[in-house]
Parts: sequence; C-alpha cells; structure tokens
Amino acid sequence: MADRDTKVIGEKIMGNLQQYENYVSYDWWTHIDSRNIEGWLQNFENHDNIGKLILDSIIFYNEEQIKSYTRNIVNQLKSEVYEREMRLLNGKYHDDDYFDGKWKKYKEAIRVIPADAEDRAGGSPHLVARKYRPYLGEEIVVKVDSIQKNIKEGIKEFIFVDDFSGTGKQMSDFLSTLIEIDGEFVPIGKISEYFSDIKVSVAVYVIHKDALERLKEEFRTVRIRYVDLLDERLNLLSYDCITYKGKSQDEIQEIIDYLSEIRTKLIEEQPDYQKFVEYELHIPIIFEHGCPNNTFIPLYAKTKTWKQLFKRGNEI
Repeated sequence: MADRDTKVIGEKIMGNLQQYENYVSYDWWTHIDSRNIEGWLQNFENHDNIGKLILDSIIFYNEEQIKSYTRNIVNQLKSEVYEREMRLLNGKYHDDDYFDGKWKKYKEAIRVIPADAEDRAGGSPHLVARKYRPYLGEEIVVKVDSIQKNIKEGIKEFIFVDDFSGTGKQMSDFLSTLIEIDGEFVPIGKISEYFSDIKVSVAVYVIHKDALERLKEEFRTVRIRYVDLLDERLNLLSYDCITYKGKSQDEIQEIIDYLSEIRTKLIEEQPDYQKFVEYELHIPIIFEHGCPNNTFIPLYAKTKTWKQLFKRGNEI
C-alpha cells in the first residue's frame, strides 16, 4: 500500500475512535492503548467498518468484573449452604450467627484448585484460583497433587477453577487426568464415584453452551458453576452471529468471507496459531489477563503484516 493511502486510511480511522479511547482511558479495556486500536484498524485497510464492527462486539472482562464474578461464585456457594441449612431446620428460626457458623465450617472442608494438571504457575487457572483467597482464605487454595492428602484430612469438596470453558476440551482433559488415591488411579472428575461423601465441582466465570453440555454429559457427578453463559450467536464466522443483526445475507456473507480469509492468512503466516484451531469458537471474548484459546484469532494475532490488538496471557 502506498504511504499516501496509508495516511488517508489512518486519518479516516482517527476521526471516529473516541468511544474506543474511552474504553481504554476508563480501564474498561486494559493492556492496550489508543495507538493499538488505530494500528489494528489499519489492518483492515478499506474494510475498517468491519474492524469497527468487531470492536463493537468485544466482550471484555476487566479486573473489577473478575472480582465481581469471583464474589458471585462465592455467593453461589454461600447460598447453597444457607438453603441446605434452611431445609434441615424445616422452618425453625436461627439467627445470623448460626448460619455464619455453618458457612465457616463449610469453608474449612473445601479446597479450591486450579484446573491445570501441568501446574503452570502463570496460567489462567492459577490466576483465577488466587482471586478466591480474599473471600475463602489463603489455606483453601491448593494444588492438584494435594488431593490425596486433603481427602485423608477430611476435605469434603474440591472446586476446580478457571476463567472460561469454551469447547470444554481443556476442562474435560483435566477432569480425565488420573491421580493416585490409596494406591488406586482415579480420574479427577470421577472422585465422587469412588468416594460418595466427597463432592467435585467446576467453577468458571464464563462458559460456552457447547462446553456446558459436554461436561455435563461426560462428568455427571460434577457440579458446574458459572456466571455468564455464551453460545453460537457470538461466533463471528456464523450467519447467526448477533453482531450482524439487521444486515442482509449478502452483507453477512461478504463479512464472513473477508474475516475467514484474514484468519487463514494469519495461521499461514504464524504456524503457532495452528494449535488453537481445535479450540476455536471465533468469539470476541477477552480477559484482562489475556485472550483465551477460543478468542477470534485476529483479535490477538501478531505477524509481520498484522498489527496486534489484545495479548495472550503469556505476553502480559
């Protein structure tokens, strides 16, 4: 592209970036600045309207939202404890101190564990697990290799955490991991089938419908807790994507063809992106600690010809 053409496109884009600059200045979007947005839109050349369409569809979970979602999961646990006690009391009155005592006792008998069999300290499961410490206690967050010890100590529930489950593959692989308990190898997700008094649950901030259905089918005794439920309507390469509501079939076809071409080119330019293909959902989801495997590749890609917008976790 000629320098003059690049300058014209840049001036055109700069004229209408205020709303995205606000997202950055208000810390709704983090780890980027206005120059990243301008540069990324220039990737689209004369199709910057498609770039802006994608920007408008982004679902960004910033630090404050993550804290709020962590509290939401904790409140789900607390409500379950209170509701169980109300059923046992059968209408009898007890004051708040009674329920607070039951909640304290419950916390003593649970452990929160990053859903990561490889124990990668910088991975999203570990970042998420640490978010629970202010609400549940430092000693409650442990590692996978402590499960056998915890069972012997009388722990009654293991909660495996991560930020997002998209296709469900990573979580399924984790729950299928064999651990040794009393000389017997047991899949993590089947612990309750071997020890009927122990509960196993998964807690994620966001889950895709495909993942939810898969995990429920494969691990029937595992409770799945989440805050947001996503589905195929966020797939930027789907005709049913809500981002394209109001557009004609021809317009949607043109957008999908264009984005598909970009995605294919990026994978060709950067073969490392090939490993994410099996997780792809083509959704515009971003967390403040990085893009998950299921994020639409052009949103985090970085090649010789493509300017990066958001980052993967290992880049932050």
